Amino acid sequence: MKLKPLATVAERRTIDKLRSIMDNDRHPLHTVIHSQSSLISQRLRLPKFRTNRLGNSFIPRAIRLFNSSQGGRRANRRTGTFL
Repeated sequence: MKLKPLATVAERRTIDKLRSIMDNDRHPLHTVIHSQSSLISQRLRLPKFRTNRLGNSFIPRAIRLFNSSQGGRRANRRTGTFL
């Protein structure tokens, strides 16, 4: 049995965690992530940051992975919700 590369597994888990935050209204980061969603496309906007330390933290890294993945999750254009 072949194992997937560690980077691939880490990226998949990061995107899955971001999706679970987006789906869970009671998660403390839900409003932060929801406020980053673009009205025009299904992408998420990156928050502003001044230091590399903040830029390499979970939220910016997860948003970059989400946006660079195959469309992340596609948004329903009528309702603005994620599928």
